[in-house]
Amino acid sequence: MRRFLLPLLLLAVFIFPLGSLEKTQGNLKIVLHEKTGKFSLYSALGESGKELFPLLVSNDPRTTSLSVVVNNTIYVMGESGQFRQTVEDLPTGARYVWLSPALKVTQEFTFLKAGETPLTEGISVKINVENRSERPASIGIRFLFDTYLGEKTATHFMTDRESLVAMEKTVMAADMGAFWISPLIGAGKGDGFIVLTSGGDITVPDSVVFANWKRLKDASWDYRGISTRDFSYYPYSFNDSAVCQYYNPASIAKGATRTVVVVMGNSSTFQTQKGTIVASIQTTDQVRTARSQDRTSVAESASDVTGSSLGAILKSFTRGNYDLVKEEVAYINELVRNINERIAAGKPVSNEDLATLRAMLQEIETRAIR
Repeated sequence: MRRFLLPLLLLAVFIFPLGSLEKTQGNLKIVLHEKTGKFSLYSALGESGKELFPLLVSNDPRTTSLSVVVNNTIYVMGESGQFRQTVEDLPTGARYVWLSPALKVTQEFTFLKAGETPLTEGISVKINVENRSERPASIGIRFLFDTYLGEKTATHFMTDRESLVAMEKTVMAADMGAFWISPLIGAGKGDGFIVLTSGGDITVPDSVVFANWKRLKDASWDYRGISTRDFSYYPYSFNDSAVCQYYNPASIAKGATRTVVVVMGNSSTFQTQKGTIVASIQTTDQVRTARSQDRTSVAESASDVTGSSLGAILKSFTRGNYDLVKEEVAYINELVRNINERIAAGKPVSNEDLATLRAMLQEIETRAIR
């Protein structure tokens, strides 16, 4: 009986891997969840080296995902049974390897050092997709980030070209900026989740889409944001923002590899010239209408931020800003439109409909008292 016990235990461990692989360098920690094939990223607040906070949704890391489309078939890494998954500990970080008869997909996380990117600390994610089949294959890559830091204050995103992204939006490669940020408002140091979208060895996405997480997750592949939509998807989710980076399908020869490089980290460590950012922010309604009781107006901050950390910009955003009021109005308009459509239909209101309307009203009340 003992002869069979050890092989069975080893088999159980191989099929049902437990635990996670954690690597830390400086103020960043990366966690690879071996059972799900997903990752979590943590950072210290304001480069303090003490309190760590998750840069992405951490209670269910499965909501941030890497997908590969091959000849119109979509594979979500860590979820497709056609791949054998392994996790490797590397001196510079860690990586996932997924193997199938036709593909080899690797997702390698490498800690960066100051000087390698505009981030004094960061993580480089290199995605390699090798065509192991006997013929060319059309291969595309999709990276879905489940963000959350900006949801509490409705300051969902900012970019180097826009001080606030409060509604769905699609940015194409021709208009791609340097980065996007999910800001942690109120931390005081400019903390937030930042993804660089151009420069250096970074692969410029074919498109970056800001939208509701479920809409992005449920899309068959490509999704285009609609500028009149906010980040709710009634009745399924409310105020749930996310970002998806697309790298369009391209023909990859037999034995060849497609590579995509993404760089991310804490926005408080972003060090570069800010002249372009300041010029963009100073022309917005936020400067002209920011309430006098705000901690610091954008205009007051602007004179001191060139060449400094991004914190001087991010600290200036509060719920007194005009663009946030516009978002609240858009949310209420969505509720009114929803009610009008139901009245026009002339049909009895179901319990599910009532639950949806109550949830929308509750969301408005919650946001009003923040």
